Amino acid sequence: MNLKEKQQKLRAIDAEIQELSAKEGKTQDELKRWDKLLQQSDALATEIDLDERTAKHTERSRAEVGGSNVAAIETKMTFESRPVGQDLVAFDAKGLPFLMDAQGFGISDAQFRAISQPSYKKAYIRAILGKADRHDFEAVLSEGVDTEGGYLVPPDMQAEIIRRSPQAGGVYDLVRQVPTLSDKLRYPKLDYTTDDIHSSPVRIKWTGETTDAENAGEPKWGQAEIDIHEGMVEIPLTRSLVEDRGDADQIIAEELGVAYRLGMCDVILNGNGVSKPHGILENPGQANEPPTVNLGNPVTADNLLKLVYGLPPQYQANARLLIEQTDVYTTLTTLKDTANNYIFGLWKNIDGGLATDRLETIRGKPITFDPFMPTSGSANKVAVYGDFNRGYYLGTRLGMSLRLQDLPRNALVYLVGRFRVGGDVVQPRALRVGVQS
Repeated sequence: MNLKEKQQKLRAIDAEIQELSAKEGKTQDELKRWDKLLQQSDALATEIDLDERTAKHTERSRAEVGGSNVAAIETKMTFESRPVGQDLVAFDAKGLPFLMDAQGFGISDAQFRAISQPSYKKAYIRAILGKADRHDFEAVLSEGVDTEGGYLVPPDMQAEIIRRSPQAGGVYDLVRQVPTLSDKLRYPKLDYTTDDIHSSPVRIKWTGETTDAENAGEPKWGQAEIDIHEGMVEIPLTRSLVEDRGDADQIIAEELGVAYRLGMCDVILNGNGVSKPHGILENPGQANEPPTVNLGNPVTADNLLKLVYGLPPQYQANARLLIEQTDVYTTLTTLKDTANNYIFGLWKNIDGGLATDRLETIRGKPITFDPFMPTSGSANKVAVYGDFNRGYYLGTRLGMSLRLQDLPRNALVYLVGRFRVGGDVVQPRALRVGVQS
């Protein structure tokens, strides 16, 4: 599809989304269709944005290769591309351009004259393509210092970013994510806490042929509510960075995406519910919160088994252990049996020593690591075990949206990220929190 066809398809999808969102009493199939349309809309909008950027980049590149010397100097910025104003450029007696205010561009008048020469462009392009001769290398590559009368050779800016690798937050992918167009998610809920076997007080009764049926017990209905909260992040950028690096917004957007994901992991676990989601670890053991299990101090294998098998069987199928890796799990992997064999992560009775690959499982259930889980310590909540998809809901009204705020009078421009999400524990019995004593 070309760009116009994609835009028409996006409008059709958005129209169907609006029609579904306005409908009350949606069926399960309609909810699934709504979720699928939202995903298609986001993917198509991203694709259209990339097509538009590519078109702008192509147009700018053509202007730089075939246009005039004045038009070849542009503001390198994804959000806006415009030629230098004519009032900043004048021409000397020989007809060569020079900047009337070169300070705003970070280059000197002599450097501007150098890169405006047709011979510079031709020699530099031949050098990049590997077709340069000796004269080109002397003109472009050998004499790069402006004071020596040579040409200005720009640095070879690489696409790779050298940076520290962030940790991958794990809990964000485990919980159920629910798209919404409202400021509050509300679910009808059966409030039943008598046991972990039934879901309500409803019971059958054996009446025989002559006894009337008795009241089986009326279910007690309540509501589970998840408030949607708003968050923002602001990144200042120098104008020189935006001008010199055309993909600066993409680089920062990638960093904001990493920060968003890690921030969601943090709040899902540790949020206090004040202008932000409520976290799993805020009040475990209290009413309507996940129960706790004493793991001992230090944590013992026996108590880990109590954590695993204390979870009701109906939540075991999709259960997993969430734990911090570098401190807590590292300590657990040193646990040994009476024969001095490591017991954690083994899939067979014979210990192959340190050379044997260990499965990151506990009783066959997978282990997920998250850097925002607490490390070892007295009274620390070092482990969560259960079915996170049924135990915790994360409502998303607006994922991370990015806008560039650019006021000409300000020294900096700002990339602003905004999001609206909410989360809470909806089924406490589906989770168990392991606490060190």
